[in-house]
Amino acid sequence: MIDHLKGAWRSMTIWFNVLFGAFVVNFDAVRDSLPQIQPYMTSALYNKLMLAAIIVNIALRFKTNQSLVSKARS
Repeated sequence: MIDHLKGAWRSMTIWFNVLFGAFVVNFDAVRDSLPQIQPYMTSALYNKLMLAAIIVNIALRFKTNQSLVSKARS
């Protein structure tokens, strides 16, 4: 588990998702710029869906071709 966390720290995919999630969830202007989705849901639901997408993306990172453990050791 420690190697997974060390590898996650070095993963650009995870860093991107964390920053993207913080940006989208915290800035109304970004959320409002997505007119295809916004009219069909509340702000709270939209935030929860974005968070879920980010969590799934991070989980999928563990399944890529280079493991987080090998990233920790490189």
